[in-house]
Amino acid sequence: MLVHAFVKGGFAKELARQKRRNVETMFLCGLLHSIGRPLVLRLIGEVQGPRPVVLPERMVIPLVDAYHREASSSVKELWKLPQQVQVVAAFHGDPDSAPSFVEETRQVTLASRIAAAVLGQSGLGEQQMRDLKEWELLNFYPDEVEAVLERQELKASASVFMA
Repeated sequence: MLVHAFVKGGFAKELARQKRRNVETMFLCGLLHSIGRPLVLRLIGEVQGPRPVVLPERMVIPLVDAYHREASSSVKELWKLPQQVQVVAAFHGDPDSAPSFVEETRQVTLASRIAAAVLGQSGLGEQQMRDLKEWELLNFYPDEVEAVLERQELKASASVFMA
């Protein structure tokens, strides 16, 4: 989870760089948009009390999936993060429903898909990454797509974490 967030943040930053957007804010959006996942895991442990039971993954994952967005939004409000980061956290799974910052939300969604592919979590190959519909929705030209996908230091960071 944390490795994915770090690599996703790096790709969100690179996507922003290509489109001349605020790279620091986009890095934060990518890095923190799913901060609710570890929070939900922690809460599951706390609810169990002093003698927690190791729950099977098939029980934990649906709980994390159901509540991580709400937890992410709560953390971001509590930390008083910029509105852009809060909106991306709330709508990263459905950018078209975002009331604002739709492009930024799409960029983080794309960064997440690229990170998953680079980390071997999605089964997407190089060509399939180039063919993602998000590139067109974000108005990326082929040379910009190549520039993002060729960021070797981001791929190297991912491989270091995977080793």
